[in-house]
Amino acid sequence: MSQAVGQVLICASTGRSLTLTQQIASSGEGTVWETSQSGYLAKLYHDPTPERLQKLRVMVAYPPHDPMQKVNHISFAWPQELLRNRQGQEVGFLMPTIKNSVKLSSIYNPRLRNRKAPRFNWYYLHTTALNIASVIESIHQKGYVVGDIKPQNLLVNNRALVSVIDTDSFQIKDPQTGRVYRCLVGSEGFTPVELMGKDLSGLDQTEVHDRFRLGVLIYLLLFGDHPFKGKWMGGGEPPNPMELIRQGFWPYAPKSLIQEGPSTIPLAVVHPSLQSCFRRCFTDGHHQPHLRPTATEWVQAIRTAIAVLQGCDRQSNHYFNRLYGRCYWCERRAKLGLDVFDLKIPPKPPAKPLGKAAVASPRMLSSTALWRPSSMAMVPVTRRKSFYDRNKKELGAAAAFMLAAVCLGLLIAPGDLRQPGVFQNLQNWIMPGSSSNTLAEINSKPNPPAQIPPAEAIRMPSLSRRGAMAISPNGQLLVTGGQDASIQLWDLTRGDLVQTLHGHSDQVIALAISRDGTTLFSSAADGEIMSWNLATGELQAIATESVNSSSSLRSAVIHPGSAMIASSNWAGDINVRDLQTGKSLRSLRDDLGSSPIITVSANGTLLASSSLNGDIKLWALPMGRLVQSFPDLQDWQPMEFTRSLALTPEGKTLASGDQKGLILLRNALTGKVLRTLEGHQGLILSLLISANGQTLVSSSADHTVKIWNLNRGTLVRTLSSPESSMVNLVLSHNGQVLVGVSEHQLIHVWQVETGQLLHRLP
Repeated sequence: MSQAVGQVLICASTGRSLTLTQQIASSGEGTVWETSQSGYLAKLYHDPTPERLQKLRVMVAYPPHDPMQKVNHISFAWPQELLRNRQGQEVGFLMPTIKNSVKLSSIYNPRLRNRKAPRFNWYYLHTTALNIASVIESIHQKGYVVGDIKPQNLLVNNRALVSVIDTDSFQIKDPQTGRVYRCLVGSEGFTPVELMGKDLSGLDQTEVHDRFRLGVLIYLLLFGDHPFKGKWMGGGEPPNPMELIRQGFWPYAPKSLIQEGPSTIPLAVVHPSLQSCFRRCFTDGHHQPHLRPTATEWVQAIRTAIAVLQGCDRQSNHYFNRLYGRCYWCERRAKLGLDVFDLKIPPKPPAKPLGKAAVASPRMLSSTALWRPSSMAMVPVTRRKSFYDRNKKELGAAAAFMLAAVCLGLLIAPGDLRQPGVFQNLQNWIMPGSSSNTLAEINSKPNPPAQIPPAEAIRMPSLSRRGAMAISPNGQLLVTGGQDASIQLWDLTRGDLVQTLHGHSDQVIALAISRDGTTLFSSAADGEIMSWNLATGELQAIATESVNSSSSLRSAVIHPGSAMIASSNWAGDINVRDLQTGKSLRSLRDDLGSSPIITVSANGTLLASSSLNGDIKLWALPMGRLVQSFPDLQDWQPMEFTRSLALTPEGKTLASGDQKGLILLRNALTGKVLRTLEGHQGLILSLLISANGQTLVSSSADHTVKIWNLNRGTLVRTLSSPESSMVNLVLSHNGQVLVGVSEHQLIHVWQVETGQLLHRLP
């Protein structure tokens, strides 16, 4: 079901009309649009089934309580209204935009945090964990299950307030009929052992399953790494992460074959109440899932831990558990030379402690434009014994400042603070461990927060969470990447996961391997390019080209032989960049329309683009000269050409797929249609041409993959995938192995000559 800029939709309950203004994301499930209604986005489905629409009606009618409502924060990108087209058909829903937030992975990953949010210290990480637990608690109280809890579905702002996106994937139970609308997706590393290998579409999940996922998230925030990771003490090669979870091997389980590594942050540094929760979640809950802590228990434990966090005398960005007895982060830096809270920018002087609470000094953005937590967070600092002697000169000014802050706070404080007894209630408002439901109230600032970069709108995933793939030249290694920002290396012979690489903070949209098979190149939607040693998994280099959040990259093609990367963004621009530096070499703009799809010939001399206006354009590389334009000769509707393109290695023939299942082969120089391949019964999702230029492979929404003889235009073989469609394909260099990734995130590996399915990887 196609949509276009300017299309008018009607809100089902109010009859109010709105207009689609700009498409900002697309997936195999649907598209997301900015609308004429300020502060709201529209998600429109390609296939709005009756069950999906009924689920949305239940969600609109029965939203969960928002625990952050008092501070004017949106915790859920929850469906607000169903949307209808001019024909009265329900096609999607309206949801709020989440502003001024970044993905959770930018906060918990130490390397990313030090680059993008260096002042987001351990106090803020505890606060974020508390607010996540509070949001999950609210969802569970409504009888819902998140199901696909993972960092990519959580956004956090500079006050440690969190927002959950992709809410239409939740498991929802209709309180009137009892009908359950299941969550069909899950994520590696967040799936509890009792659900591994299960078909999620065939079972009802419970909040007990969410408890494991929540525990992993909180561990990531406080320790910066996955709990089921460490030094392997068993024989042979270390098992893959899923197997470690299956066996219950984490460093603090009895008889575990995983121990703390040299850089592991030990469990002992967190509050004892948190240590207990983690042991219950990952040890006791391994065999008895009901023993895992509930979201409510996590809230209580984290609040207890926050109450005893203490500021460090030597490093203003260090906070530690007072019961531990000393600053662990200073201790770690002295021992290992590592500081996960090291400030890359000149640190500001710490706030002067006033009683048990201090207000941090306002911090404006530096020239590096790094995202950082709000300047006015209420930070607990224990009174030092010699405070008066060391600070008596500042007491007068500090007292005046606090009096002004209190007065201003009373003007904008929540309503209950304006009632009689306000001064008795004031301490509960500004102190951690108060009777408030979450730290959202604590983080409500009397003064405006520090400025931060432009808001990042909700982004839908690419066609698949594993949208990018590459095969090594020798055909032995498969590399996959996608929405979760990680990269997986698979042994294609055995079908085993070899290694997972972490480094990107946004979805991986392109992968390529050098001709000698030694270097892996990856590109993310934020414009970051990374190169990796493929043998060791070591990150070798990072190149960054700034990408505005409103026009982040939709697709990219990496061409190692020409040392370039071509990318297209959601605003309709195409850029050719240097693969080593990330610097722009050429910008291609010629009324492309929005969100172009691109492909590059194997010899690196030709780039093809297709966009919403239906045109296909060919550009000569590296100069970026427009050499050919194919108008919409078939009088097809917009978006017919936007899904898939492929060029033969020498760039002489162009293949394009449409929404009707047709594949057109054109002479790339003249635009003449050479032949039309018919056989698919639905949208063409992916096209690829073999390295020798003799074979074309296509996948469609009709759940089939077809292999064609390109020279004769004849169908050689049809591969079926009844459970879901293949949204992306990759072929080995020798053309003998075909890999496809499905909408349900399963990787299928086929032998091309026989059509035999060799592996199906999770």
